[in-house]
Amino acid sequence: MKISIFTKIKSLIYYYINTEKGKFELFHYFQLFIYGSIVVIFIEMII
Repeated sequence: MKISIFTKIKSLIYYYINTEKGKFELFHYFQLFIYGSIVVIFIEMII
């Protein structure tokens, strides 16, 4: 079970690094993560 999950993760990483669409998606998720962090910090400063 653990091995199949690891293989899936490896193939996902390979997909994201080696395809143009994958790179775009990865960048998009990274941007969302950064914006989310900024919003959380901003809300914590207000409260």
